[in-house]
Amino acid sequence: FMMRGDPMIMDKFSKTKILLNEGIDLVFELPISFTLQSADYFAYNTVYTLYKAGVTDIIIGCEDDDENNLKKYHQITTSNEFKTKFKENLHLKISYKSTFEKTLQNLGFDDKIIELFNSPNMTLALSYYKVIMDNNLQINLHLIKRTTDYYQKNETYQKTASASYIRELYQNRQV
Repeated sequence: FMMRGDPMIMDKFSKTKILLNEGIDLVFELPISFTLQSADYFAYNTVYTLYKAGVTDIIIGCEDDDENNLKKYHQITTSNEFKTKFKENLHLKISYKSTFEKTLQNLGFDDKIIELFNSPNMTLALSYYKVIMDNNLQINLHLIKRTTDYYQKNETYQKTASASYIRELYQNRQV
């Protein structure tokens, strides 16, 4: 299984063999209990596993490659103002994600930056950054901007399909 509990379409041994044949140096297997957690817990366990293995650089593809946005986000979400407003908004009894968005709105952020912070891979990059910064780890985080929408349902026009789309085709016996 992968993050969010999505099943892989091939066994881990075949996938590992392919990765090693493509030049990957190491392949780690995280316990499924790590992969089924929120992005923060997944990131914590992933980053610490890599840190303990001596990894100094992590590269992640996401919706934005401006590392200043990571710094800005971290400063915002660790500020006392954010924490206070977030606690107030918890009383609204809405979802965690909605509480988070509401707090950013209360602090004057426009919908565009909130949407960026909530995009799937940016969320994970932000969680990685938080683990690195909050624990003073000597790891460099590098962002590569995605140039297409990998989560679209119809991806036949793209050169690179998302894992979600490939799984969908496989489950429908189209590949």
